[in-house]
Amino acid sequence: DDARNVAEIFPKLSPRSAVVMTFDPLKGKLGDRQNFQSCLIELIKDDRLNVRTTTVAPGLLVIGETWMPGWTATLDGRPVEILRGDRAWRVIALPEPGRHVVEMTYEPPGLKIGAAITLATLLIWSAAGVLIRVRSFQRVRPGFDQNASAETTSPPRRVARD
Repeated sequence: DDARNVAEIFPKLSPRSAVVMTFDPLKGKLGDRQNFQSCLIELIKDDRLNVRTTTVAPGLLVIGETWMPGWTATLDGRPVEILRGDRAWRVIALPEPGRHVVEMTYEPPGLKIGAAITLATLLIWSAAGVLIRVRSFQRVRPGFDQNASAETTSPPRRVARD
C-alpha cells in the first residue's frame, strides 16, 4: 500500500513474471509457481467474464481489467475472492494445478438497495395519493355543488325600491 515502495518495485518487475500485492494469497503453497501463460476467454461482456485455463502448479490468474467493488467470481463453481494486484487488476488465486473455469459477474454496489428504496417510495407516494383522494371525497356533502358561488346558493334578498 506504500506508493513509494510500489513506484520503486514496478520498473524492476516484468508483468509476465510477477504481480505486486499486499500479501501472497498462495503463501501456504510451497514450491514452484505457475509461469506466465495465456488463457482462453470464452465470454466477455460489460458485466460478465468467463475464462478457462490449465495450470501445472499453483498460480495467480491476472485479469488486465480494473478491479472494482461489485465484481464476484467463482473458481470451478465455488465462490472465490477477487483480489487486487498491481494496484488495479483483478486477480484470482489458483491454489491447485489443473483445468480451471473462472466466471466473473458484475452487479453495481447498491443496485438492489436502491431499487428497493425506489419501490418503497413509489408505494408510499401512491398510498398517500389514494388517502388524500379518499379524504377529500369524504368531505364533499351530497347535493352540495363545490363549483357554485356563494351568490347562487344563498336565498334571494328583498330589496326596497322607491
